[in-house]
Amino acid sequence: LSIEYEEDLYQEDVDVHKESVALLKGGRAAALPPPPAPPPASSSKSMKKKNLITADDLASDAFWGAIVGRKVEVMWLDASTGAEDWYVAVVHKANERKATLTIEYEFDGSKEEVNLREESVAIVGAPLTTAKSKASTPSSLKVSIKQGGAASAAKGDTYISANFLSTPGVADALVGRQVKVMWNDDLTGEETWYVALVHQAIARKHTLSIVYEADGVAEDIDVRKESVVLVGAPLKLSDKGNQGAAPKTPVVKIRKLGSQDAPSTAPPPAGKKGKMAETEAAMMPTPSDDAWRAPLLMAIGQLRNRSDAEPFNSPVDHVGLGLVGYTTIVKKPMDLGTIESRLLTDVARSAGERARYTSEKAVLKDIALVFENCRAYNVPDSPIYNTSMKLESAFEKMLDKAKTKAASARGAAGPGPAGAGSSGGQLKLKIRR
Repeated sequence: LSIEYEEDLYQEDVDVHKESVALLKGGRAAALPPPPAPPPASSSKSMKKKNLITADDLASDAFWGAIVGRKVEVMWLDASTGAEDWYVAVVHKANERKATLTIEYEFDGSKEEVNLREESVAIVGAPLTTAKSKASTPSSLKVSIKQGGAASAAKGDTYISANFLSTPGVADALVGRQVKVMWNDDLTGEETWYVALVHQAIARKHTLSIVYEADGVAEDIDVRKESVVLVGAPLKLSDKGNQGAAPKTPVVKIRKLGSQDAPSTAPPPAGKKGKMAETEAAMMPTPSDDAWRAPLLMAIGQLRNRSDAEPFNSPVDHVGLGLVGYTTIVKKPMDLGTIESRLLTDVARSAGERARYTSEKAVLKDIALVFENCRAYNVPDSPIYNTSMKLESAFEKMLDKAKTKAASARGAAGPGPAGAGSSGGQLKLKIRR
């Protein structure tokens, strides 16, 4: 089960074989209808009477294009009785390289990826036509070559090795270029090269983030383990992607406050007039000056503890990650760790020190900037783009809950100036170091 805890909005996948999970009584979950009963499965016919699909069938251009949208039957084996049950599903996607079908079962709408080398899948109805489908892989995107080592690629091709990728300027120059990736069929021993477009190259990890032009499948490949060849003209190297060093994480020194640092409630010294006096008066912290910062620190801390927030917790190392043109697109970098450090510094500042953030609006502006930068650089619907949308929405909920808790704490403290009497009404923060 993929769940989200209501207490802190933390998300995780739980395995009901290993965890104790109970349906909440009286909550909204109690109104859920019972799960739909599966329809009567096909009787256990012999597989010889069914038109089974094999991995070799899927390797055919005509078959690969025609299978999408067709109904198939998938065999499930009852472990208790040993009976074979066949369930009808619709094919949404076919991946000839992996020999897999992405299907959706008709009886409950669940989706699954089945491997034709491991599962029994049969065509429902008339056999597939052998005419070449419009959706089949264009010959320009697929070249089959018998096994023959390095000679399998064309003479003069540039292989992309780990050393080549580490050459200054190569990672930047590869972005947007076409490459050929070799897939080897374990059954036939045949090598097939597929054309793909490079979206990102990371020299440090020896990886290329590519999208296959034949079917739009995205994948990260390690050039130390895969055979990858450059398509077209040689690379034109430049030093544009190697400007300067990665930004350093700001160092924040925080000292503990003593009684001598207690904020003064006395009026500004006489004799000072005009804007300068008003500015210095605004800089002087009051007993309630930091009250609005507590919910923000609580919400930011909860957000940073999420596993999917890791890329947003520190400054982006655009040089080490090989992010081409990052500084051109992102004019003002920002990250959650920097915002949290600034808030903590503001809370611990001495009397008379200027605060970095003087209002909640200023903090929220920087938090929005973190996610806006991500969406400005990355393409829509990419994993990191979608994560930024999800985290921004989660932060809003976390902040609302933190404000509610802070308001309840102030109400429990009763009337009077902050800090008077019992301290039970003050919001307590747990900050991860």
